[in-house]
Amino acid sequence: MFRVLDIYIVQDFSLWFYYFLGVAFNFTMNLANFNINNIVKVDEESGIITIVGNRLSVKAFSNAMIDALHPKLKKVISRRFYDAKGNAKVDIDLTDHGYPKAHPIVPHAHDWIDGKRSEKFLEN
Repeated sequence: MFRVLDIYIVQDFSLWFYYFLGVAFNFTMNLANFNINNIVKVDEESGIITIVGNRLSVKAFSNAMIDALHPKLKKVISRRFYDAKGNAKVDIDLTDHGYPKAHPIVPHAHDWIDGKRSEKFLEN
């Protein structure tokens, strides 16, 4: 099992690299492997990655946290947490998805079970 000891973000000639156990990889290419595109922010303190769009990848790197920024509203509408294996674990939705009767509680959470998002939501 691998553990991230340090993550450093370095910009050099428009290439982003991160250092995983001291080995440099192209940051954008690595995230693209997980279908993590349209990155607008990487918070250095929390490690939260913010992307533009409402579709979050089912797979990411271990223990990742990714926010979805609505392109028109310009606000975060969802956060996805990933487990130690990089599988989607929990979604925190900050909207009712346009269905207030189905989602009277905002924000609310959806668990991921066996690779599928639960329809049932949990109150936060």
